[in-house]
Amino acid sequence: MSFQPDCFSEFTAVDQTVAIDHTRALQLPAKCDATEMDRLHRRDEAMTSARYEKRLESGMEERTSEINTVAICRPVNDAAVATPRRSQALPTLLVYVAAFVAAFAVMMFFVSHPRDGVVGVPGNDSFYHLKMSELLPEVGLVKTFPWLQFSYFRTEGDGFVSHHYGFHCLLYPFVAASKYLTGDPLAGGRWAVSTFFAITACIYLLILRKAKVPLAPLWLLLLLILPHQFFMRHGYVRAIGPALAMMMLLIYCLIRRRPLGLAVVAGLSNHLYLGAIMYTPVIVGAFAAASLLDRRETRKFPWLLVSAAVIGWGLGAVTYPYFDGMVEFLKLQVFGTGLSPDIAVGREWKPYDGVWWFVTELCGPLLLVMVPVTVARFRLGPRLDVDELFVLFLNLGFLVLTLKARRFIEYWPMFSLLSVALMSRPLFGEWWAAAQGKVGGVKAAHRQRLFVTMGLSIWVIVFVGVAGYPRWLSVRQSSVCKFDLPAIRATMDFVKANSQPEEVIFTTDWDDFPLFFYHNAKNYYVVGLDPKFTHERRPDLWERYVKLTRGRAPVTTTLKREDDSGKTFVDKLDIKLADIRSHFHADLVITDSDHTKLARQLARDKDLATLIYPETDYAKCREAPFLVFRIHPFKSDLVSPELTSQPAS
Repeated sequence: MSFQPDCFSEFTAVDQTVAIDHTRALQLPAKCDATEMDRLHRRDEAMTSARYEKRLESGMEERTSEINTVAICRPVNDAAVATPRRSQALPTLLVYVAAFVAAFAVMMFFVSHPRDGVVGVPGNDSFYHLKMSELLPEVGLVKTFPWLQFSYFRTEGDGFVSHHYGFHCLLYPFVAASKYLTGDPLAGGRWAVSTFFAITACIYLLILRKAKVPLAPLWLLLLLILPHQFFMRHGYVRAIGPALAMMMLLIYCLIRRRPLGLAVVAGLSNHLYLGAIMYTPVIVGAFAAASLLDRRETRKFPWLLVSAAVIGWGLGAVTYPYFDGMVEFLKLQVFGTGLSPDIAVGREWKPYDGVWWFVTELCGPLLLVMVPVTVARFRLGPRLDVDELFVLFLNLGFLVLTLKARRFIEYWPMFSLLSVALMSRPLFGEWWAAAQGKVGGVKAAHRQRLFVTMGLSIWVIVFVGVAGYPRWLSVRQSSVCKFDLPAIRATMDFVKANSQPEEVIFTTDWDDFPLFFYHNAKNYYVVGLDPKFTHERRPDLWERYVKLTRGRAPVTTTLKREDDSGKTFVDKLDIKLADIRSHFHADLVITDSDHTKLARQLARDKDLATLIYPETDYAKCREAPFLVFRIHPFKSDLVSPELTSQPAS
């Protein structure tokens, strides 16, 4: 009988999945009596305690690539082969594969709910992005956008700025595969958003593991308690998923102090989604501020990281294909539509109606995790390190943005959960230290950790199930495609067959454009994508559009405006039904069931329009989901001066 060292993995407060390293072999005597075993056991306990205290004090600053083997002298059979062993709690690759598959399946469950047996994609803008991606091989990066005749993306001229061109490129493989396999790009949209969400979840898990957060898989599971609107918005075929993934990569590079990776991610983010022009400085600025608020003895401004981010961000901006119109476009989008709109815009830019509903119904489970951990950390200490303070800044900053505009619910919850996970490390460290205790020896400590881990896992699973299940059903119901796709396809097939290329269609809502454009890119439309794209340059035309689509013509109204010198004028507008022809130059009008008043006006005015779909008799088809009217050719004698100006009193 002889003795052979048997290696076991050291468990610390900040790393629960540790690979055993055999690079240092311990030379033990051929015979090992009880006294020698007791001495080695005491040495092992002292080494473990010293390493734990050192890691707890230094936190994330210590990034060791190897963990020395702690050996225990135990008897083995002489016939046993003394070969090194490597063991891991969970193989790294399998962990990420499992996380990807699970997150992909969750999002597919949300976005694959059928409506009357037809599975589409949620949201209006999803159809625009799918069509733009589908058209990439045909039109490339367009410099003008003729499909919208009266939407202006710059201060002057008709130049186009695509702030999603990178996303359209990223989306194209899914669209092409879907068209090849199913004949329709819609399935590709669902595959794409599920893939992007799964990638984001894996990056989130990567940050947790690299930050040595205990029980990282349970923190991944807690993603399921995030607000239902977080998942609903990530189900839209928009740049939301890839943008959040790039923001998480920025956080990873900053936490890991990777300047080269930070520069690359900052540059690519601008090309993927132009909104990163603003997000990247916010994220890097939060890290720089956290560094300046660090302990005095370790305080140091991260010049290298900030410089790398600035260089990458700058290169990404100047190489953007639409760089010449970028500033004026962002000014219009951020301030004209987002932060200070002066007309009615999309609901996503509006704040939530009630704080109590936001705290309880929308974000209740998340706050049940966030508030206790945050309070405990500030109450018990230790002081937040740079990384924890940095992510806390992001958490609070995006919370304020979410309260200002509800669309930021697509980002804030993940930053919040990540912040809580990082702040929990010392709290769980004390708990793990107790679980690793001195009594009962090493095997008893392992058993104690196993039992406590199993108990905590069961509690988290039950909590996620109870808190999340009603929300999952809500997400699935909210993510259903709300449009009557068969009716829209039939209508647009008729229009394509009975119209000439580039004929202009007058629609009754600005947000109808993405859906109609997806099914019919042969014709052009009047307005779409954003009301400010029309209102900013042509407020008079937008006023006409609003009055006409609501069936209020004929009507006389006034409109205030300022000239270049700042002098205010009041314009008098005489709005008539014939403006559809004289001002919008429309050849066709498509009305839906929400705009029956306009449809009745067109049906009565035989000199202006003729009903052509689905019937020619309005009385027989007034309840149809869509009606198509053909506008009669323009006659110059129908036009009269309709706008006069006088200085405001």
